[in-house]
Amino acid sequence: MMHSWHKDYDKECVPAWDFYPVLEDVKARHELLYPSARLDQLHSEKRYWSSLMPPTQFIHFTRTPGSKAGWHVEGCSDISGVDRAVANAIGRLKKDTVAAGLPVKDFMVKQGLSWGGDDVARVAPDCIAKHLKQKVLPKVASEAQTLTVLLQAKVELVAELRWATLNGELRGRGWRTFQQAPRGKSIKDAGMKGEVESRQAIIAAGLATDTQGVVALEESLRGKVEQVLAEATADADGELPHYLRVDLLVDRQGRAWLGERESWGADLVKATLNTNTGAFTRQDPSKSEVAASIAARAARSLSSQAQKLRQHDAEQRSQSRARAHTSRKLCGKKVEKALTKAITTLRKQQRGVGKRKISEPVRSLTRRRIK
Repeated sequence: MMHSWHKDYDKECVPAWDFYPVLEDVKARHELLYPSARLDQLHSEKRYWSSLMPPTQFIHFTRTPGSKAGWHVEGCSDISGVDRAVANAIGRLKKDTVAAGLPVKDFMVKQGLSWGGDDVARVAPDCIAKHLKQKVLPKVASEAQTLTVLLQAKVELVAELRWATLNGELRGRGWRTFQQAPRGKSIKDAGMKGEVESRQAIIAAGLATDTQGVVALEESLRGKVEQVLAEATADADGELPHYLRVDLLVDRQGRAWLGERESWGADLVKATLNTNTGAFTRQDPSKSEVAASIAARAARSLSSQAQKLRQHDAEQRSQSRARAHTSRKLCGKKVEKALTKAITTLRKQQRGVGKRKISEPVRSLTRRRIK
């Protein structure tokens, strides 16, 4: 099951504004194994944050009631608030970007509810408000009532490292790099460098001298991938993501910035270096391994649920036996109390009669008394 814009992808896709409510409803009744609805929603809507991100500002839009295309920024009452919100965000972003040692000539504009770089563009600061009002907001499907846009410092990108994790374990990694597109255009328009071209760019930038140097660079970034995994786990309320791909943007100084954290099976790292053959044919983990891992998790979940059910039944039986024992004890005490009362009553009734006449009935009742 996938999500997308309405009537813009395959027919089996579910529009984003319907997708997450469906997943949450499923999760309320069953155990949702994969994907994590919480993490996917944060990713798709561009609302997650990491300390490894380049300087970033979020702008949250809400559709104006009764208007097909009208939007306002949260906290502002009309579309005119977009200019003010963008100006304020750019002012803060410039300050943070300079402090991070990054250029302020262009910023990246990333639209929520978009995938694959379709709605990610490089835009000059003075043109961002116009870009949002003319190219972003008007094309948002009418069913979507909210939208988040990221304004982010532009990294002087050399190459992008993509590292997959499965059940919390760091697995395969590989290099893919978007080339720079013209201003205002989708980054997809310029195409992408593959594994070989990305490694060549790393060596050309002086970040490594050979293949072993590239491997050493990758290993030096392992801790950052683990950090993003920990952040994602926290965002999922402590639930470890079954699968996660972390994309790190490596700049000319060798610094790594978080580009994305992906969580779809379609985002497995493909065609990476096979050290046994020297060819770029490796996929780790493979789709079949991810599927087997999901099935194994389902089996563990069912086994755990069965064990909990057995334990519950045992506790119920133990409680039933305890109640029955208590009931028998209470019943015996009630009978004993009734007999004692009867003996006392009999004594009172025959008071004044000779001791010999009442002694036998009393002894008889006493022998029959239930202890």
